[in-house]
Amino acid sequence: MTDSDIKLFFDVYFNNFITSISWDEQIHAPAAKEEWIRCLKNCGRSRYQLCIEDDLLFHSFFTHLKEDKSTLSNSQYDLVLSYCRKLYYSQYNEPSLQLRFAKELISHYEANKDVESLIFLYTCAAYSALQLSRTGDHKMGLRSSDYYKKVVALRDKIDTFQVPESRDYIFVAYDNLIRVEPFLHNLPIEEAYQFFLELIEPRKQEKFCRYDTVNPRIPKIVNKTINNFLSCENDLLLFDIEFPDSLRLHLSELTLQHYTQVLKHKGSIYDCPPALVFQYYRLMAEEEALSWDEAYSVVDDYYTRKKEMIPDETELDYLSFYVDLPILLMHFLSHTTLSEAEKDRRNLTYRSMVIHFLSTRHYRLHTYSQYDGMRMACFHPIVLDTFHHPVEKTNFILDLIVSSHLATLTHSVMVSYLAEALLKYIFDDKPELLICPALGSTVSEIQKNRTHIIDFAVQGSMLHDIGKNGIVPIINTQHRRLTDYEFDLIRMHPETGAKDLASVPDFACYADIAHGHHRTYDGTGGYPDDFDILHSPCRPVIDLVHICDCLDAATDYLSRNYHNAKDFDTVLSELADGRGTQYNPNIIDLILDHPDLQKELASLIGPNRENIYYDVYRTFANKQK
Repeated sequence: MTDSDIKLFFDVYFNNFITSISWDEQIHAPAAKEEWIRCLKNCGRSRYQLCIEDDLLFHSFFTHLKEDKSTLSNSQYDLVLSYCRKLYYSQYNEPSLQLRFAKELISHYEANKDVESLIFLYTCAAYSALQLSRTGDHKMGLRSSDYYKKVVALRDKIDTFQVPESRDYIFVAYDNLIRVEPFLHNLPIEEAYQFFLELIEPRKQEKFCRYDTVNPRIPKIVNKTINNFLSCENDLLLFDIEFPDSLRLHLSELTLQHYTQVLKHKGSIYDCPPALVFQYYRLMAEEEALSWDEAYSVVDDYYTRKKEMIPDETELDYLSFYVDLPILLMHFLSHTTLSEAEKDRRNLTYRSMVIHFLSTRHYRLHTYSQYDGMRMACFHPIVLDTFHHPVEKTNFILDLIVSSHLATLTHSVMVSYLAEALLKYIFDDKPELLICPALGSTVSEIQKNRTHIIDFAVQGSMLHDIGKNGIVPIINTQHRRLTDYEFDLIRMHPETGAKDLASVPDFACYADIAHGHHRTYDGTGGYPDDFDILHSPCRPVIDLVHICDCLDAATDYLSRNYHNAKDFDTVLSELADGRGTQYNPNIIDLILDHPDLQKELASLIGPNRENIYYDVYRTFANKQK
């Protein structure tokens, strides 16, 4: 492999990536229906060609990299490394690809004992694995922590580094091991505390402080790490982590002392770190040194003023500020003596802040972090407790998660339309197909509950893919073929969605629909393997959503550029072939026996698809404003 081969690979890859994501801007731009549909079709064709080109490109590059590894020169490894740096510092949301490159290079630089190159590669690999762990992959989280530990293990070589960024990486690793990894369940909080003590100790040594002027990020990172960890009791409310009482009490004492010192040094509460201020006043209220009304008044005023100062905060944790802190404000507010009407008004303001932030793309925030924030905010009991009715909670989740990704939203709407169309015929012709513990035990009970059952199936259809929220960046990867690992992540979405829905009593009834919509009717195929569809209390609805899901996916000619859409008759024939094994035979027979139903379904996935997509697009576009 020549230098030109390496340059060609990366240059074409970067160009194709930019071309692919530029289509999103065009698709989301205001347009008349005909123009927008034309844009959508052109996008599909373009991405299909990009995918073919990148498929050949990636196969050739990685084949040569594997076969020619022993013959590559040091300068060629350095060339690949330079592109790896570009990928790391860019806005390309490709952590699985970054991790692959880092792993390919690490063995070479370990053999050469090139510490500065290694410290970057460990950092790159750690950060990539950290973002992937936000999808729910615990093994990737453990890998992330291990790579960051490799970085901090090199800290004593800091005075040998020639590249300033290499020194930054040491403290970035500490920051993630102390402030991030524990709350993603990648590291025990006790181990994070040991790294916290380990960070404080070297900062007392001149060796680790002499570079603060040359590396101005270092003291900022260290201060952020210390302030946030001493405020980590806030995270007990936000994340389900095990926190020993002894450590909790110790950190509470340190927090009170540290806040007093910081306030004295800064001179104003508005110059103190946000998480530290919130933690201090929460402790004061819990210990009854202040009333909750007084504590809330202070933090609400602080937050309002602090928002105006954001542009000056270069090391601000944006996700924490715009998501975690508004949720904590809801917590403070819930303990006050304000009227319920006033609480409702203020909670609406806080929820709107969260929705606005999470619905907007931020160049400082990694996409995986943003969608992880969506998932946390949507299903957090503090947030959901601010609603009075289940319908409000459902609309909140649909608005924030399901409606955050246009392709998933259009698919969910299509599945709900198809399910509703099928249900009308089931109720009129074979209502007994719906008998199950969740819906009713007799035909008369089924008919009596008709409106409720239709609503249940439609909502279940809208929520069936909610587990895809954490893997949107992977779903959006349409310029290249997905890796086996990325496909495995996609196959996790039923389990992820079911877990999220089951965590909220009002939505637990939909958990089986999310969990089982990719399982076959006879329970022998599909995924995940451990879901027992045969004994689900809402099995008929799962069967219904499964059929509608497959029907829409197979006939989608607008948003799935990775395959050629099939016509309705072809799919109908496939459904018939799979009756009794893959699909519920009674529902398939119902479709086959009713030509009018076939016409209605064919119309939805054919001529009316563009109308439905455009209506959804307008709703999506209005939400993004």
